[in-house]
Amino acid sequence: MAGVRTLDSNYADLVIPATEVAQMNTGDSLVAFRQVSGGHTTVGVTAYVGDGAIQSGDWGKVVVNAGNWLYNCQVGGTLRLR
Repeated sequence: MAGVRTLDSNYADLVIPATEVAQMNTGDSLVAFRQVSGGHTTVGVTAYVGDGAIQSGDWGKVVVNAGNWLYNCQVGGTLRLR
């Protein structure tokens, strides 16, 4: 979440149990990670920020930070945006 000041989206999803990194103002998980099969680590971002969404903020930083964090984990990772 380095450098992230604001995030906003009108769509969200729920995540399965994982280690929470950030919450939405509703208390639901926003960013989380967990280890998956094969020893890989996955990062989940629950907001939809694609076409048709009303979104703003530092989403690009969230994606870049997640990718950098996974790369530095050196355990293999998958970045999944929903």
